[in-house]
Amino acid sequence: MRSVRVINGQSLLDIAIQEYGDVSYLFQILKDNPTLSLNSNVNTGDTLLVDETLNGEPTVKAVFQERKSKDINPINYSDFEGGSYNQDYNNDYDISN
Repeated sequence: MRSVRVINGQSLLDIAIQEYGDVSYLFQILKDNPTLSLNSNVNTGDTLLVDETLNGEPTVKAVFQERKSKDINPINYSDFEGGSYNQDYNNDYDISN
């Protein structure tokens, strides 16, 4: 396990994407931090535990490692090899190849 410090504006979902590359790892974060729940808000400076032995989604994780930033926002979708960023008029977002 290792500690991750929350930066301004991050949510638990942001941390899941940042550390594991996949929002489904939110449940792993909750498991590793038993004082949190799905309704929990995290604050700037809070420290969370993450399981560094889990691989997650390596493509997404690599983008954050390359940027050497823990800031989840804004994401530059051109950083994802072969991916493109599309926004339709309903504000739905899609990353597609």
